[in-house]
Amino acid sequence: MINKGKSRGITLIALVITIIVLLILAGVSIATLTGQNGILTQANKAKTESDIEDVKEQAKLDIANWIAERLKNGQDTILDDETVKSIIETANENNVNKYYLEVTDTSIITKQGNEILLSDLYANVKSSFDPNTLTIGEAINTDKYGWKVKNYTITTEEFTTGVWRLFYQDSNYTYLITDECVGSYAPRLFYDSYTNGSSVSTIGQKLNPKASTLFTETNTNMNIRATAWLTDPNVWESYTNSDAVFAIGAPTVELFAASYNNTGKTNTIVVDLGTAGYTYNVSSGWLSAGDNYGIYNKNGSSEWWISSPDRSDSMSIFVGERYGSFASSGVGMERSIRPLVCIQTSVFESKYAPSLADE
Repeated sequence: MINKGKSRGITLIALVITIIVLLILAGVSIATLTGQNGILTQANKAKTESDIEDVKEQAKLDIANWIAERLKNGQDTILDDETVKSIIETANENNVNKYYLEVTDTSIITKQGNEILLSDLYANVKSSFDPNTLTIGEAINTDKYGWKVKNYTITTEEFTTGVWRLFYQDSNYTYLITDECVGSYAPRLFYDSYTNGSSVSTIGQKLNPKASTLFTETNTNMNIRATAWLTDPNVWESYTNSDAVFAIGAPTVELFAASYNNTGKTNTIVVDLGTAGYTYNVSSGWLSAGDNYGIYNKNGSSEWWISSPDRSDSMSIFVGERYGSFASSGVGMERSIRPLVCIQTSVFESKYAPSLADE
């Protein structure tokens, strides 16, 4: 008799179940690789993002270099799509291997075919200002000159507390000055970085009217160079916050006179830019260092440097304790200075004026 034992083969049901399990596993694997959150999808996404960020970084560097050069020359840095396109194309016109495929009127196309809107490259860039409106006009809020602006703060290597006071204000711009002297600078140490007077910025020329005639390529006077350094906003950029359109190393004599003359003092400072040269005087013949309405010599520094050249073209003008007056000196002596920042008056009035405190 034949023994019909239990079959040891795979039954149809088991085979079907095995196939179903394999199909499920395959589906899960495919979804893991190709789904919206799949490995391949995420890898491609990361590759795209890396490509876009790399191109953005290089494009923003081109824009930053353009802005730095424009600021050095006192030009506006207003950005739009047309300007950004020109910046990128000009910066890379001699590059054989450009970091992008093409620049259209509205975007950059990367070598991988990704699109970057030009507007994304300057969306968070600090707004520029019109240097043509940089004038010393009729002052407002004169009764608050010298008052502390509590909400304006910055941090630099030299100046960490961010104490600023209202120095001067007109309808276009508001100027703040540090409460403490910053550093001790010998002009002879830095004027060599400016080969001639023409390197002074448009900002410096507008704040120093005489600069328009003095700062030329043929004038290599040491004090002219030092003044160019003091009025170069690139040197003092770290003294600004996001609202300041520029900073310089010290107020000019014109700005000091405008500020002082609007405080109601008996004496007045006369600054004359005439055919006889650049002259200044005080109505009484003397200006005491005590007539400083609480801004100057806060930390006992011997003097405070004002950047304008005087009528001899070879001296810097300053106010200080040493001589107790509006005086001038050669560039060889060390000076403690107080950087001055400029904010649009509309911004200052809305954000900082409520914080003024008579301290």
